[in-house]
Amino acid sequence: MAAYGIINMSIGDVLCSYAICRHYGRWLRFMEYLKDCYGDFLEYKRKNGITEKVIESYRYWMVNVLDKCVISEKRFIDLRLVDCADVKNVARGFGDFGAQRSVSLFRQLLRYLDESGVKIPFNWVLIRLPKVAERDQDFMELPEFDDFVGRLNVSVFYQLRDRALYEVLWSSGLRIGEALRLNRDDYKSGEVVIKNEKGGDEAKVFFSDRCIYWLDRYMARRSDDCEALFVTYSFDGVNRCLRSRCRQRLFDYKNKFNLSLNLTHMLFRRSYGSEIIDKGTNIKAAQDLMRHKSERTILKFYAKVKKRHLREIHNNIFNKMSLGTPNPADLFPIKAGSANL
Repeated sequence: MAAYGIINMSIGDVLCSYAICRHYGRWLRFMEYLKDCYGDFLEYKRKNGITEKVIESYRYWMVNVLDKCVISEKRFIDLRLVDCADVKNVARGFGDFGAQRSVSLFRQLLRYLDESGVKIPFNWVLIRLPKVAERDQDFMELPEFDDFVGRLNVSVFYQLRDRALYEVLWSSGLRIGEALRLNRDDYKSGEVVIKNEKGGDEAKVFFSDRCIYWLDRYMARRSDDCEALFVTYSFDGVNRCLRSRCRQRLFDYKNKFNLSLNLTHMLFRRSYGSEIIDKGTNIKAAQDLMRHKSERTILKFYAKVKKRHLREIHNNIFNKMSLGTPNPADLFPIKAGSANL
């Protein structure tokens, strides 16, 4: 009976039901539905250097969006290009970027299956990511940064620690997770090689003299021997600062000082990049200092920074050019007695 059932199945059904995915030279289990490959897909991404933070993000969209779409109950051979519309509709309830991230994940899953040898009934390359309206981004100028950190009471230990942390974020371009992984001696030479939170590759970052000054003041107040640079004291001892607690403290400062800026840790990194570009740094150096892998990323960021100064840029170019331009009336004088045009 089993043989009779297989004979009466279509070639597509046979290929799909008995698809064997090749992954790093190992034979994987039989898969038939999209949700069957989630675990293998995440492991594939992990082995290709994707960080755990991104892996958790993938898992979040799988559980909250893809599992609630019709594609989760479809076999591979039944998937269609129009199923992307269902993914978009379900993901619209997850903010401005929900649809884009969910469709991107769906596309990556199909690409993984295609490269693993599973027959996909349509060309996944045709899937287009939904466009998201570009939002204006906040940047913090140096006077605004000085005004903010100047309000911190550095005679209080934890506010001195926060001042040192913000000086690091402002002058090095580190992401908050990267800064919190620093150890107490990492900054003393003025530079350190860190592991990028995005991509996992190593890169060198630098600390300014001003930043080192505040780190020295902060470290002089510490009496513990914890290896972490940024620590918190609690009933269970001295521990490395947590990202969530640092985020909450920044939110508390925003309310306490009644700041209009959207004060987030990423604001410091964007402001760092803005300062680099505003000082006339060339694109390649800015890319290296920001630790962006793609030139497209730094070019998009460069365009957003320069957009704030369009009027100034225009005046600097064309007003200066016009100083040496003669009056058109002097070049083409109207002869006496000529007809009025």
